[in-house]
Amino acid sequence: MPPTAWTATRSPRSTVPYRFIHTSDWHVGRTIARHSRLDEARAAIAAIRGMAEQHRVDAVVVAGDVFDQQHPSADATRVVYHGLRDLADAGVQVLVVAGNHDNPRRWDAVRPLLGAHRVHVVPSFRRAEDGGRIVLCGADGTECEFHALPWIAEREVVDGDVLMDLLGRAHQQYAARMEQLIEQVVVQPEDPGRPQVLVAHLFYAGGLLGGAERTLTSGLTYQVPTAGIPGLLSYAALGHLHRAQRVAGAGPDAYYSGSPLQLDFSEAGQDKSAYLVELEPGLRARVQALPLDAGRPLRELNGTLEELAEQREEAGPAWVSVRLRCLRAEPGLADRVREVVPDAVRVVLEPAQTTAPRPRTSVRGLEPREQFARYLQESFGQEPEAGLLDRFDGLLGELDAQEPDGAPA
Repeated sequence: MPPTAWTATRSPRSTVPYRFIHTSDWHVGRTIARHSRLDEARAAIAAIRGMAEQHRVDAVVVAGDVFDQQHPSADATRVVYHGLRDLADAGVQVLVVAGNHDNPRRWDAVRPLLGAHRVHVVPSFRRAEDGGRIVLCGADGTECEFHALPWIAEREVVDGDVLMDLLGRAHQQYAARMEQLIEQVVVQPEDPGRPQVLVAHLFYAGGLLGGAERTLTSGLTYQVPTAGIPGLLSYAALGHLHRAQRVAGAGPDAYYSGSPLQLDFSEAGQDKSAYLVELEPGLRARVQALPLDAGRPLRELNGTLEELAEQREEAGPAWVSVRLRCLRAEPGLADRVREVVPDAVRVVLEPAQTTAPRPRTSVRGLEPREQFARYLQESFGQEPEAGLLDRFDGLLGELDAQEPDGAPA
């Protein structure tokens, strides 16, 4: 359930709470069917700045996966750095921890420059005394202790022989060692009067996947039990899962802010948000979900060409995935779909079964063209057109030409 809403108003200095925006998983540089989404990312960051200004927060916390790739493009890098600068220009401190999609060396290289602009970056694991604990001061003199835990891959904490163990010891060792590392980051506060916040990019047990997360880095094996969340915390600002949620079973208030954009069609229909967090020593965190609708939504349409034409208006401006029901595969079907639904970026054919499903037969020993023809015949119950098979041969030839052995000199 969404957190209870509350009204953001400033109180006299003696009772001023510490406020910050919790966001994560921007994945700047993510494309959809080769279409750039940089404008959407830029708009989402601008919306977060607007939230910071409207609610007069002291900080913006970004809990990892700022970029989508370890080696982002120049354009993606420009969007992120300009966005962080704009957040700092709004008069707030910014804290960034690296996620599994981020390159810690790149972040470390620009850390001094960003620090000069009130953007604090923790690119890799650091004990509390070595930079894992950051005290940020708000405009009204309020302070908060942040304990930063960037992404730590399983190979960094699990022994090689255990990692290869098929008996399942790896996940146990991972969980135990991650709890030990959290204890080295979240230590007793320097000032008991300050709120204590963990900012981490990891997978706590009980979190619900958004849909677009990589299975390898969010599978059931490598989770951290919620019992390992230190009780002295006022709040845990988490990143890695794309669905906004409170972590079930956690003692302190622990939340995944989720991604600001719907990143994959498995996230179609999900509401996106950032969290506004208000902290006062000795009191539970007050958390409000602030809706984000800066990006284009993702929609899924299903039907015949005629039915798609009727659904087009319902989709509105969106990235659309189409599952087309048809009697047979024909050249140019995807183009015809895009004439009806111009925003379609993915088209999947769904054979309309006019008879009982045909049993699948082995294609072992058949040439690729014959395998493709067999697939079409068994899926649609009709012999494929020669033109479609010729187009398949052409595409296969283009792929072969891209192989190293077949690449032109």
